[in-house]
Amino acid sequence: MHEIRIEPCRDAELLATMNREIQEVHAAWYPREFKPWNQEASTTFFNVMLEDPNTFAWVAMRDEMALAYVIALVQNREENAFRYAHKSLHIDQLSVNASFQRQGIGGQLLQHVIQWAAEQKINRITIDHWAQNLAAATLYTQAGFTNYMYRMEKIK
Repeated sequence: MHEIRIEPCRDAELLATMNREIQEVHAAWYPREFKPWNQEASTTFFNVMLEDPNTFAWVAMRDEMALAYVIALVQNREENAFRYAHKSLHIDQLSVNASFQRQGIGGQLLQHVIQWAAEQKINRITIDHWAQNLAAATLYTQAGFTNYMYRMEKIK
């Protein structure tokens, strides 16, 4: 088995292509919330996202094949009347191609991001997932993430 390399990524077209699989899953699970995947719209979205200097993306590669990606956002929150100022890292997206799931690649990406955050002296990392995505919940729990907030909805 060839080694997995984790590399920085600024290629919006690659990220958009890799996003297709999870976008289609989300659209099937939550059709009122998620649009069908569209290459052009997704590429434009990732181009804009990557222009933000607080956005960081990495891909997991085996040889020349991209297997998974993660996008993280550095967030600087100012102090206000209710909360202290803090800097955190929010993992906005993490997706492993279905053919390569349950091989430890998602965990490797998470560990890479955790290490990168430590190097940046960021000690709080957040991540979320849709309630139906139990595989993500398991992965994040195994990586040491714990629940700290619950979001609920009521749809009429």
